[in-house]
Amino acid sequence: MNRHLCVWLFRHPSLNGYLQCHIQLHSHQFRQIHLDIRLQVFRQNRNCILHLLSKNWSRRYCHQDTKMLWKHKALQKYMENLSKEYQTLEQCLQHIPVNEENQRSLNRRHAELAPLAAIYQEIQETEQAIEELESMCKSLNKQDEKQLQELALEERQAIDQKINMLYNELFQSLVPKEKYDKNDVILEVAAGRTTGGDICQQFTREIFDMYQNYSCYKHWQFELLN
Repeated sequence: MNRHLCVWLFRHPSLNGYLQCHIQLHSHQFRQIHLDIRLQVFRQNRNCILHLLSKNWSRRYCHQDTKMLWKHKALQKYMENLSKEYQTLEQCLQHIPVNEENQRSLNRRHAELAPLAAIYQEIQETEQAIEELESMCKSLNKQDEKQLQELALEERQAIDQKINMLYNELFQSLVPKEKYDKNDVILEVAAGRTTGGDICQQFTREIFDMYQNYSCYKHWQFELLN
């Protein structure tokens, strides 16, 4: 039986395990094989990326120029691999029938990669637009084309702002998530039963509204239990 598609599903770069999930897709059969091997190239890229992000980037502050960080070869290679994995997963989900358990696993991984792949593609398109604009500016050397040069400069500044925002968004998405990021939270807000009176109840209400509004701002589901 001929093999049609083969893809490595890499885990999140923050994971330290060596067990990788290898999926072989055939025309009438889906097989999942766990191979306990060390992917030296990927591990080196992963470790290098984690070192770069931990040293130069946090969620609140960027310590190094985003363009310099983006141009790092390890990061470029890692994003290229993620993009290829995302494209292969899309083909798998659209054309290859799988059982329910594997379908959930593939859908979950596909959802994790979707925002990264979208940002990566937009960065590539923006970089191409910058190259085309620079090429056009080089041909505008005559004095009578000064107005066009000014317009091109304004457009370049707008594109630079856009691509820097994309870099920031990408790096924030690559930073390893906190352990409890995906967990639900039960929050109790209660006024003092013996002291405070109306002022205490009013302040407690304001605290509750603050958390509720913040939840709406973050697009989290909010449910009143009692």
